Amino acid sequence: MHQQAMREEDLDWEVYHLIVADPARDAGFLAAHLGCSPAEIQASLQRLERASLIEQGDGGRLRVLSVQEMLIRCQARYCRDIPFVIEGGVIKQKKDREPGE
Repeated sequence: MHQQAMREEDLDWEVYHLIVADPARDAGFLAAHLGCSPAEIQASLQRLERASLIEQGDGGRLRVLSVQEMLIRCQARYCRDIPFVIEGGVIKQKKDREPGE
């Protein structure tokens, strides 16, 4: 029996909740558990990271962001008045701003 492909948003929902339940789960486990290819799981993880819901660390470690982290990352991305950016989990001063601006 051929399994119908899951819509991206449904896959993202499933992946997110599996990570919330156990952040130690890796992409291989997620792919096997959900019956998806590793490429589909990587694409889902990238969408979740772009949406500021998770962070992928060294060695493929996954971490669910707190609500506060989600809000700060969203504000840093879309608010032009914020004097900092978040790159790779590190808060940095925006390059186009001088100290004290």
